[in-house]
Amino acid sequence: WCEFGEATVALSPPAAAALVAAAPNPFNPTTLITYRIERAQEATLQVFDLAGRRQAVIAAGHHETGLHDAIWSGCADDGRELPSGTYVVRLTTSQAVRSIKVMLVR
Repeated sequence: WCEFGEATVALSPPAAAALVAAAPNPFNPTTLITYRIERAQEATLQVFDLAGRRQAVIAAGHHETGLHDAIWSGCADDGRELPSGTYVVRLTTSQAVRSIKVMLVR
């Protein structure tokens, strides 16, 4: 669904999950990732480098329907500060995979 002012226009059936935004982007030291889950289900929000290596799991587990927020501090799961660069934030559910790019500037 897309909303424009007072009108609502249906472009296609709702996706099972949608990655909405990361702000600020580029970021330092943290970015707020906002994503929507259309149906209650398991979901995982992960960060990958451009070589496809998983660097961090930001959120995992059962998610209720609605908007969710997660903060990423530019660190890997082991606590290392990751270098400046472009990373892919991927939201995975049983019905969809959505990704956006974020840029960390140290």
